[in-house]
Amino acid sequence: MKGAPVSKAQSLTEIPCGFTLTENAIPEESWLEIVKFLRLDLEKEDLGIMISESHANDIIRWETTPTPQNRPVAQFGFRYDYGKDVVVLPSDELNEGIAATPPIPDLFQKLLLQPFLESEHGTNTIQNEIFTQCIINVYIASNDSHIPWHFDDLVFGPRVLVYSFGESRPLKMRKLKTGVVQKDKEMQSASTEKDYDYYTAYPSHCSRYVLSESARYEWQHSVPKGERWRISITFRSLSSS
Repeated sequence: MKGAPVSKAQSLTEIPCGFTLTENAIPEESWLEIVKFLRLDLEKEDLGIMISESHANDIIRWETTPTPQNRPVAQFGFRYDYGKDVVVLPSDELNEGIAATPPIPDLFQKLLLQPFLESEHGTNTIQNEIFTQCIINVYIASNDSHIPWHFDDLVFGPRVLVYSFGESRPLKMRKLKTGVVQKDKEMQSASTEKDYDYYTAYPSHCSRYVLSESARYEWQHSVPKGERWRISITFRSLSSS
Protein backbone atom coordinates (compact mmCIF):
# COMPACT_ATOMS: atom_id res chain seq x y z
CA MET A 1 0.00 0.00 0.00
CA LYS A 2 1.45 3.34 -1.02
CA GLY A 3 2.57 5.31 1.96
CA ALA A 4 2.08 2.45 4.42
CA PRO A 5 4.19 3.14 7.52
CA VAL A 6 7.20 1.02 8.30
CA SER A 7 6.55 -1.47 11.07
CA LYS A 8 8.38 -0.94 14.33
CA ALA A 9 8.13 -2.13 17.89
CA GLN A 10 9.04 -0.59 21.19
CA SER A 11 8.58 -1.92 24.67
CA LEU A 12 9.37 -1.39 28.30
CA THR A 13 9.47 -5.16 28.79
CA GLU A 14 10.28 -8.21 26.71
CA ILE A 15 7.80 -9.54 24.16
CA PRO A 16 4.78 -11.09 25.93
CA CYS A 17 4.79 -14.89 25.88
CA GLY A 18 2.36 -16.07 23.23
CA PHE A 19 2.48 -12.91 21.11
CA THR A 20 3.80 -13.22 17.56
CA LEU A 21 3.79 -10.63 14.78
CA THR A 22 4.31 -11.55 11.12
CA GLU A 23 4.97 -8.81 8.57
CA ASN A 24 3.80 -9.12 4.94
CA ALA A 25 1.63 -12.08 5.92
CA ILE A 26 -0.40 -11.82 2.72
CA PRO A 27 0.30 -10.06 -0.60
CA GLU A 28 -1.28 -6.75 -1.58
CA GLU A 29 -3.29 -8.57 -4.26
CA SER A 30 -5.10 -10.56 -1.57
CA TRP A 31 -5.94 -7.37 0.30
CA LEU A 32 -7.40 -5.82 -2.84
CA GLU A 33 -9.60 -8.90 -3.31
CA ILE A 34 -10.86 -8.42 0.24
CA VAL A 35 -11.55 -4.72 -0.40
CA LYS A 36 -13.63 -5.67 -3.44
CA PHE A 37 -15.52 -8.34 -1.52
CA LEU A 38 -16.34 -5.92 1.31
CA ARG A 39 -17.32 -3.23 -1.22
CA LEU A 40 -15.08 -0.67 0.47
CA ASP A 41 -14.24 2.69 -1.09
CA LEU A 42 -10.82 3.58 0.29
CA GLU A 43 -11.05 7.08 -1.18
CA LYS A 44 -14.00 8.00 1.04
CA GLU A 45 -13.60 9.13 4.62
CA ASP A 46 -16.09 6.54 5.87
CA LEU A 47 -14.83 3.94 3.37
CA GLY A 48 -18.33 3.82 1.89
CA ILE A 49 -19.66 1.70 4.75
CA MET A 50 -23.44 1.77 5.16
CA ILE A 51 -24.82 1.02 8.63
CA SER A 52 -28.33 -0.42 8.36
CA GLU A 53 -30.82 -2.19 10.61
CA SER A 54 -32.44 -3.96 7.65
CA HIS A 55 -29.65 -6.22 6.42
CA ALA A 56 -31.05 -9.69 7.06
CA ASN A 57 -30.20 -10.84 3.53
CA ASP A 58 -26.79 -9.17 3.29
CA ILE A 59 -23.59 -11.22 3.42
CA ILE A 60 -21.86 -8.29 5.13
CA ARG A 61 -23.93 -6.79 7.92
CA TRP A 62 -22.34 -3.58 9.12
CA GLU A 63 -23.26 -2.39 12.59
CA THR A 64 -21.56 0.02 14.97
CA THR A 65 -20.14 -0.39 18.46
CA PRO A 66 -21.47 1.85 21.24
CA THR A 67 -20.06 5.32 21.89
CA PRO A 68 -17.28 6.25 22.50
CA GLN A 69 -15.61 3.39 20.57
CA ASN A 70 -17.50 4.24 17.36
CA ARG A 71 -16.27 1.35 15.23
CA PRO A 72 -18.17 -0.08 12.27
CA VAL A 73 -18.02 -3.87 12.59
CA ALA A 74 -19.20 -6.88 10.59
CA GLN A 75 -19.39 -10.37 12.09
CA PHE A 76 -19.44 -13.93 10.78
CA GLY A 77 -19.99 -17.35 12.36
CA PHE A 78 -21.59 -15.99 15.50
CA ARG A 79 -22.04 -12.52 16.97
CA TYR A 80 -20.66 -10.69 19.94
CA ASP A 81 -23.27 -8.23 21.24
CA TYR A 82 -21.27 -5.13 22.14
CA GLY A 83 -24.21 -3.48 23.84
CA LYS A 84 -24.72 -6.38 26.26
CA ASP A 85 -21.14 -7.74 26.26
CA VAL A 86 -22.32 -11.27 25.51
CA VAL A 87 -21.85 -13.86 22.77
CA VAL A 88 -24.96 -14.58 20.71
CA LEU A 89 -24.83 -18.18 19.50
CA PRO A 90 -26.72 -19.48 16.44
CA SER A 91 -29.08 -21.33 18.80
CA ASP A 92 -29.83 -18.04 20.58
CA GLU A 93 -30.60 -16.37 17.26
CA LEU A 94 -32.96 -19.20 16.35
CA ASN A 95 -34.77 -19.06 19.69
CA GLU A 96 -35.14 -15.28 19.52
CA GLY A 97 -36.18 -15.21 15.87
CA ILE A 98 -33.10 -13.20 14.87
CA ALA A 99 -31.61 -13.51 11.39
CA ALA A 100 -28.73 -15.99 11.45
CA THR A 101 -25.20 -14.56 11.36
CA PRO A 102 -23.53 -15.33 7.99
CA PRO A 103 -20.77 -17.99 7.95
CA ILE A 104 -17.11 -17.04 7.59
CA PRO A 105 -16.70 -16.19 3.87
CA ASP A 106 -14.87 -18.70 1.69
CA LEU A 107 -12.64 -15.86 0.52
CA PHE A 108 -11.39 -15.33 4.08
CA GLN A 109 -10.78 -19.05 4.45
CA LYS A 110 -8.69 -19.01 1.27
CA LEU A 111 -6.78 -15.72 1.65
CA LEU A 112 -6.39 -15.43 5.43
CA LEU A 113 -6.92 -18.69 7.32
CA GLN A 114 -5.25 -21.07 4.87
CA PRO A 115 -1.97 -19.07 4.68
CA PHE A 116 -1.86 -18.90 8.47
CA LEU A 117 -2.45 -22.63 8.97
CA GLU A 118 0.09 -23.50 6.27
CA SER A 119 2.68 -21.28 7.93
CA GLU A 120 2.00 -23.04 11.22
CA HIS A 121 1.76 -26.64 10.09
CA GLY A 122 2.96 -26.89 6.47
CA THR A 123 0.97 -27.41 3.30
CA ASN A 124 0.58 -31.16 3.79
CA THR A 125 0.04 -31.31 7.54
CA ILE A 126 -2.59 -28.68 8.28
CA GLN A 127 -4.00 -29.35 11.73
CA ASN A 128 -7.64 -29.14 12.66
CA GLU A 129 -7.46 -25.76 14.33
CA ILE A 130 -10.90 -24.37 13.63
CA PHE A 131 -11.73 -20.69 13.91
CA THR A 132 -15.50 -20.35 14.07
CA GLN A 133 -15.96 -16.60 14.48
CA CYS A 134 -14.71 -13.65 12.47
CA ILE A 135 -15.13 -9.95 13.10
CA ILE A 136 -14.09 -7.01 10.95
CA ASN A 137 -13.25 -3.86 12.91
CA VAL A 138 -13.03 -0.58 11.00
CA TYR A 139 -11.22 2.37 12.55
CA ILE A 140 -12.11 5.71 11.00
CA ALA A 141 -10.02 8.72 12.01
CA SER A 142 -12.85 11.26 11.71
CA ASN A 143 -15.01 9.60 14.39
CA ASP A 144 -12.23 8.67 16.83
CA SER A 145 -12.66 4.89 16.37
CA HIS A 146 -10.59 2.95 18.90
CA ILE A 147 -10.57 -0.04 21.25
CA PRO A 148 -10.08 0.56 25.00
CA TRP A 149 -8.02 -1.61 27.34
CA HIS A 150 -9.53 -5.09 27.60
CA PHE A 151 -9.03 -8.85 27.62
CA ASP A 152 -10.88 -10.84 24.98
CA ASP A 153 -13.86 -12.51 26.63
CA LEU A 154 -13.04 -15.86 28.23
CA VAL A 155 -15.87 -17.44 26.24
CA PHE A 156 -13.44 -17.33 23.30
CA GLY A 157 -10.73 -19.94 22.75
CA PRO A 158 -7.00 -19.88 23.57
CA ARG A 159 -5.77 -18.30 20.32
CA VAL A 160 -6.82 -15.06 18.67
CA LEU A 161 -5.63 -14.40 15.11
CA VAL A 162 -5.69 -10.83 13.77
CA TYR A 163 -4.87 -9.42 10.33
CA SER A 164 -4.17 -5.69 10.17
CA PHE A 165 -4.55 -3.36 7.18
CA GLY A 166 -4.03 0.35 6.62
CA GLU A 167 -2.54 2.63 9.23
CA SER A 168 0.07 1.12 11.52
CA ARG A 169 -1.68 2.07 14.74
CA PRO A 170 -0.02 0.96 17.98
CA LEU A 171 -1.15 -2.29 19.52
CA LYS A 172 -0.64 -1.46 23.18
CA MET A 173 -0.34 -4.23 25.74
CA ARG A 174 -0.07 -4.11 29.52
CA LYS A 175 0.19 -6.60 32.36
CA LEU A 176 -0.05 -6.02 36.09
CA LYS A 177 3.37 -6.25 37.68
CA THR A 178 4.20 -9.14 39.97
CA GLY A 179 2.92 -8.41 43.46
CA VAL A 180 0.20 -5.99 42.36
CA VAL A 181 -3.21 -7.22 43.45
CA GLN A 182 -5.47 -8.03 40.48
CA LYS A 183 -8.58 -5.87 40.59
CA ASP A 184 -11.92 -6.97 39.22
CA LYS A 185 -13.35 -5.46 36.03
CA GLU A 186 -15.08 -2.61 37.84
CA MET A 187 -11.93 -1.69 39.76
CA GLN A 188 -9.36 -1.90 36.95
CA SER A 189 -9.59 1.84 36.38
CA ALA A 190 -8.24 2.32 39.90
CA SER A 191 -4.89 0.80 38.89
CA THR A 192 -2.24 3.37 38.05
CA GLU A 193 0.22 3.41 35.17
CA LYS A 194 3.08 2.35 37.42
CA ASP A 195 1.22 -0.85 38.33
CA TYR A 196 1.78 -2.28 34.84
CA ASP A 197 4.50 -3.57 32.57
CA TYR A 198 3.98 -2.39 28.99
CA TYR A 199 4.69 -3.61 25.49
CA THR A 200 3.82 -1.84 22.23
CA ALA A 201 3.87 -3.28 18.71
CA TYR A 202 3.05 -1.59 15.40
CA PRO A 203 1.38 -4.08 13.05
CA SER A 204 1.94 -2.82 9.52
CA HIS A 205 -0.29 -3.12 6.46
CA CYS A 206 -0.94 -6.78 5.53
CA SER A 207 0.60 -8.09 8.75
CA ARG A 208 -0.92 -10.53 11.21
CA TYR A 209 -0.45 -11.23 14.89
CA VAL A 210 -1.49 -13.94 17.31
CA LEU A 211 -2.47 -13.63 20.96
CA SER A 212 -2.10 -16.86 22.94
CA GLU A 213 -0.83 -18.08 26.32
CA SER A 214 0.11 -15.16 28.59
CA ALA A 215 -0.52 -12.59 25.84
CA ARG A 216 -4.08 -13.89 25.58
CA TYR A 217 -4.98 -14.21 29.25
CA GLU A 218 -2.67 -11.94 31.28
CA TRP A 219 -2.01 -8.97 29.00
CA GLN A 220 -4.72 -6.44 28.25
CA HIS A 221 -4.54 -4.77 24.85
CA SER A 222 -5.89 -1.61 23.25
CA VAL A 223 -5.78 0.27 19.94
CA PRO A 224 -5.86 4.08 20.24
CA LYS A 225 -7.33 6.71 17.96
CA GLY A 226 -5.37 7.40 14.79
CA GLU A 227 -4.94 9.78 11.89
CA ARG A 228 -6.00 7.44 9.06
CA TRP A 229 -8.20 4.41 8.56
CA ARG A 230 -7.29 0.97 9.81
CA ILE A 231 -9.09 -2.34 9.34
CA SER A 232 -8.55 -5.50 11.36
CA ILE A 233 -9.98 -8.94 10.62
CA THR A 234 -10.02 -11.12 13.73
CA PHE A 235 -10.60 -14.87 13.96
CA ARG A 236 -11.60 -16.64 17.17
CA SER A 237 -13.21 -19.85 18.36
CA LEU A 238 -15.36 -20.74 21.34
CA SER A 239 -13.60 -21.99 24.45
CA SER A 240 -13.99 -25.73 24.99
CA SER A 241 -14.78 -25.04 28.64
